[in-house]
Amino acid sequence: MTKKVLPFILGIFCILYFTECKSTNKQKNNTQVKIKVDSTQKENNMNQPDSNNTSDTSTATDTSNEINLSIHVSLLKAIPSTLNISIYGIHNDFPSTNDQLKTFTFKVNSSTYTAVLKGIKYGTYAIAMYQDENNSGQINKNMLGIPTERYGFSQNYIPKVKAPNFDNCKFEFNEKSTSINIAMIP
Repeated sequence: MTKKVLPFILGIFCILYFTECKSTNKQKNNTQVKIKVDSTQKENNMNQPDSNNTSDTSTATDTSNEINLSIHVSLLKAIPSTLNISIYGIHNDFPSTNDQLKTFTFKVNSSTYTAVLKGIKYGTYAIAMYQDENNSGQINKNMLGIPTERYGFSQNYIPKVKAPNFDNCKFEFNEKSTSINIAMIP
């Protein structure tokens, strides 16, 4: 039985590794665009506090029903670092790093933090986040593509073999539900 299980497990790891390599190559191709957007965003946010930098990749929005969404984050590593939060709508490719509805960055230094996302309309969303513990600008992963920095998803979804899909992490943001809790995965 062991002779049959070991090749199966190695095959799964190889598939995950090569899938991550393909994804990394796509991300490298989009790095120049992302860097340009990030530098423009930093220029636009010079007069805003560092705790709520955003990058809006959505189309024109109606701000008449925008309310703040509060995310209570726990199990952070208590070091000076950046918490990166990406919010996805039903038409975004969750959890792609190239197709977020909006992204937010927050400076953190404790094991808990309440992030307030501004400019979000009521609707159905999913959230993916990670703590950039070494401030490299991206989530670090091992050779198998498994994150080595803390990360989390809405609905506190914990991936078993593959990344979650939108339905695994979706939640309703409305007048009755304006906050969620997310525990980071160490």
